[in-house]
Amino acid sequence: MIELQNYTNRKSFAIRSIFPALFLSVCSWNLLAQTANPELFNLNDHEDLLIRLFDSDSLNDMKEVIWEPLSFSDLVTANISDDGLVHSAFDTILYFTSMSTNRAVAVFQTYHYVNGEINACPTCGAQVSAAVFEDAGDGRWQIIKFQKHFTTSGTFGMNSEVGLTQFGDESWCLRLEMHWIGQGIYGDY
Repeated sequence: MIELQNYTNRKSFAIRSIFPALFLSVCSWNLLAQTANPELFNLNDHEDLLIRLFDSDSLNDMKEVIWEPLSFSDLVTANISDDGLVHSAFDTILYFTSMSTNRAVAVFQTYHYVNGEINACPTCGAQVSAAVFEDAGDGRWQIIKFQKHFTTSGTFGMNSEVGLTQFGDESWCLRLEMHWIGQGIYGDY
């Protein structure tokens, strides 16, 4: 039983470690999101990023976009709060250069609320979403890829440290430092 649990933990860690690398490797393919008209964003306008990416119309007082699950996939993967809604917030934007092109990854966190409070259990993190952009000039950025809720990171209901790690000259990986408390594990990447 312990060996199976260790295997499951290693498998889970491998998936969390590999997916961010695959997520950002799409940047090196130089592909853009397949839309008829390119979607351009101002990365300094965090409110617009949240509203457009999470299909909502406004933010609440805590700078969270509140949205309803829009698809079966959202119902299965989104951390739906006890009010039946999803509460997502801006976390950070990280900039990097790949293939001589300026790129950025915007990271978002989705909180789980219970009775109006963030579910702050020691092993409960925030769900992480990310969007990759390519510099289109004049302060505008074209979206390349967006993935809602591809992992959970952090502790006490909040996200953990987010960063970028470079592998070679052109490959980048989104680095999420996981923190778990009370389970004999204090952190990993």
